[in-house]
Amino acid sequence: MITQITNQLAIVNANQPIATGGSSQGATDARDLALTVRQTVIARVRGHYISASDDTDQNAELARIGLQARRDKGQAQAQEPPGVPGTATYDAAAKTLSVPAMPEHGTSIAAYRQPAGGTAVLAGTSLTTTVAVDDIGPLTPGITYQFWVTGHNSRGYGPESNHVTATA
Repeated sequence: MITQITNQLAIVNANQPIATGGSSQGATDARDLALTVRQTVIARVRGHYISASDDTDQNAELARIGLQARRDKGQAQAQEPPGVPGTATYDAAAKTLSVPAMPEHGTSIAAYRQPAGGTAVLAGTSLTTTVAVDDIGPLTPGITYQFWVTGHNSRGYGPESNHVTATA
């Protein structure tokens, strides 16, 4: 146990400059260098595949290794709009709406709220399947709201989920 404690203490001591606000510039520089190295390696791999083929940058092998081959003008397909979200459920304690899964073709979800007799407003957005409904401001106690979710991607917003009614 003493060995384990000593090992943990060594880790804490080694990371103390970072934890105590050490040089953030040093951390930023290290991240930027790693990013530059990665981009250089990807460019070299892409260049190797392009130079080894008569198809140049339309080489189908690029797709096999996860790189995008150039398409002819007009052949790129637009992203499909988000699909219908699953059934939304409201958690009154956490003030969140949840859907079982991200809508098809959706990259995020947006929650809306509408007080009884009022106008609907965007309540919050999330990259996960749960979104807070009080991100833009607190809910007014005693007011009944309708909540719903839509999927979102580069094409815009998709259809609405079911509407959930709850009193704040």
